[in-house]
Amino acid sequence: MRRSGKEKFIQKAIKEEGALREHYNVAEGEKIPVAKARAYYKKLQEKAKGDATLNAEDAKLFDRLHLFLKALKPAAEKKKKTKKASFRSQLIKVAYENPEFREDILPLVLGDD
Repeated sequence: MRRSGKEKFIQKAIKEEGALREHYNVAEGEKIPVAKARAYYKKLQEKAKGDATLNAEDAKLFDRLHLFLKALKPAAEKKKKTKKASFRSQLIKVAYENPEFREDILPLVLGDD
């Protein structure tokens, strides 16, 4: 698969801010539909298989989708993921917030039977 202007595709992809939102008719502040973006990205990949090249408009959209799916979306997903607290730390938090339960929770935290 060949892309036009391969060496600076990121600069070209972000040149027109909001172009991908405009393509999917998504308002500012709303999320771009990832499933639709992936489907269209695969469609463009199939279209450009082998020695075929994409026209200029499809090449721009392909670059934008590539950047969105491979760089921007995973980065946003990583920020969302939070570490789940262990059961022990959850018990400590409950004991701290509720002093009346401390006597019951302390043996569980310390491992005393």
